[in-house]
Amino acid sequence: MHCMTPVLLVAMLFGNAARAQNAAAPSDQTLVQHIITEQIDAFRRDDAMTAFSLAAPHIKAMFGDASHFLAMVRQAYPLVYRPRAFIFGSSTISHGLLIQKVQLMGENGDEALALYQMEKEADGSWHIAGCSLIESKSQEI
Repeated sequence: MHCMTPVLLVAMLFGNAARAQNAAAPSDQTLVQHIITEQIDAFRRDDAMTAFSLAAPHIKAMFGDASHFLAMVRQAYPLVYRPRAFIFGSSTISHGLLIQKVQLMGENGDEALALYQMEKEADGSWHIAGCSLIESKSQEI
C-alpha cells in the first residue's frame, strides 16, 4: 500500500482545485463553440451584420459598424475569414475570459492556432472579445 505524506496530499488537492477553477464549464464551452462557428459561417457568406453581432461591445465600439469590421477581418485574418476547415481544441478560463483554442486550416495549406477570447456579458450571453493567431504547420490543440 502506498502512503502519501499529508503535505503532498494537500498540494495535490489544491493543485486539482486550481485546475478545476480554470476549466470552462462544458455548457459554456458548447455555447462558445456554437458562437465561433456561427461567426465563421457568417464570414464565409460575407454576412457582416451577423459576424459583427457576435463581437463583444468593445470590439463593436472599436470598428463602429459591420462593414468596417468585416473589412478588417478579411484583410488581417484570412484564415478566420475563409478557413477550409477548423477543429475545436481545449478551453480554459483566464483573467475572466474563456479562451477557446481553434485549429484553422486554409485553402492553401496554411494552418494557425486561433485563441478566441470570449467574454460573458451581464445577461449571460457570450461574445467574441478578440482572436489571436499563432501560425503553425502542425499545432496540437
